[in-house]
Amino acid sequence: MAKDNQFSFEISLSVLNHLGRNLYRSFMTVLGEAISNSWDADAENVWIYVDKDKNSFVVKDDGDVMDI
Repeated sequence: MAKDNQFSFEISLSVLNHLGRNLYRSFMTVLGEAISNSWDADAENVWIYVDKDKNSFVVKDDGDVMDI
């Protein structure tokens, strides 16, 4: 599959914290799950950007996209 489509997913740390309290034990578990999803998509690289000033982070990878 061609990798010419780019997708970016951003989420506020406060939203993640709220969801994490209900679904996961810690922020690190949530971050680990995001990275695991990248590996499941056959990503060779995963980039994590944290912006404490904006209270957000971004996880990007070069894995295969999902077909709908």
